[in-house]
Amino acid sequence: MYFRIQEMGCKFISRIRLPRFISPYMGVELYSTHKAKGMHLLELINKDYHGQMDTYWAHSILSNDGKQIALISLQRVYLIEKAAAWGLWNIKWSIDMNHLSPPTVVEDKLVLHVNKNEQASTAVVDWYLESKEMEVLEWLCRKINTAMALNMESSICSKQDV
Repeated sequence: MYFRIQEMGCKFISRIRLPRFISPYMGVELYSTHKAKGMHLLELINKDYHGQMDTYWAHSILSNDGKQIALISLQRVYLIEKAAAWGLWNIKWSIDMNHLSPPTVVEDKLVLHVNKNEQASTAVVDWYLESKEMEVLEWLCRKINTAMALNMESSICSKQDV
């Protein structure tokens, strides 16, 4: 089975468990399989998508079949999808935290409000994460709000002459 995975071009490393996620804000905690999987997902998509490494914050499965996942880093919100059983994860979309206003939960959607850019000529469209589980959407909303606050805290504010 492992040889078939390698023939398909996937890099296979056999581990007993994924490496521990260590939060830059919370320090070392008890081992969490959930957080370790989330950090691993972020590492997988960052290898192909972004040159700089994001810092994992949270993730949750949105669909019953497990093929759609909302992944939150301190820099971006991602919606990732799995195309096939043995396939890689694909980024459906991602939004920088700097472009977001606080999200809201409306019915079965978590609406991500995008800040209007005065220099952009295109219309601003709100993005959303969809799930049948209200608790998941509310949990994701809290996690995004916290990530936005931590992202603002770590950014450099420039002084403006008034």
